[in-house]
Amino acid sequence: LTSLQNPIHSTELLQDIAAALHTRWDLTSVLDDLQTSIDLRRLVLSNLDSSTPPQTQLSVLRNLSTALFLRFTHFPRLKDLHESIELTEQALSLSKSLNNNAEQFEDLCTLAQTLLVRWDYDGIMSGQERAITLFREAVLLAPSLHQPLDRALALNALSEAIQGRMFLSMQEVEECVDLDQQALEIVPA
Repeated sequence: LTSLQNPIHSTELLQDIAAALHTRWDLTSVLDDLQTSIDLRRLVLSNLDSSTPPQTQLSVLRNLSTALFLRFTHFPRLKDLHESIELTEQALSLSKSLNNNAEQFEDLCTLAQTLLVRWDYDGIMSGQERAITLFREAVLLAPSLHQPLDRALALNALSEAIQGRMFLSMQEVEECVDLDQQALEIVPA
């Protein structure tokens, strides 16, 4: 499979097959299922064009990114992690252009988390700092979603990202305490 005859129907069918294979991977851990799922998602992505609805594009980008990240967590090849980050960057750019706060929030948090994972591997501070910036954006965006738990999770993730710095100032420690207290106030006991 290298191209699609009827792009709209083929895209939907290939995404369904990829999702089923991904689910089977979750249940059986057969690597061929995950690999085929990734291959199918790459094929779908390569056949997207300007007529593809933005929500479909977003879904394809996220699903491929997730599959690559999953493969990375089981078989740590930095190539998969880097590609997952690139795809999430594209998804974030697309969600920002759609002016959809919920989609944007999801992509901000996903990208920040993925950058922190990369930072764990390469130790390059710019990745950690970018993750903190992205979490700050997510915290600012969260109230517009009217989902208190999302805001609490973003506050806590921001606090943890800041605490991951090598050296913390007292001001940063105080900020982390404040962020976690805000998160605790949101979450019911």
